[in-house]
Amino acid sequence: MEKKDGVYICVGGKEQFVKPPANGFGQTTIGWANGKPTTAENKETIKLNQLNK
Repeated sequence: MEKKDGVYICVGGKEQFVKPPANGFGQTTIGWANGKPTTAENKETIKLNQLNK
């Protein structure tokens, strides 16, 4: 099965895709506790030269 580019985490033995920022620009931060991923935070970057298009 071909997978799309992105961030994947394994939780409870199951692979989970983390959705990217809606506009395609930004960053994803994964939070960890006790050696396991617990949260994912997306920050969206707005490109100022793209606002007037």
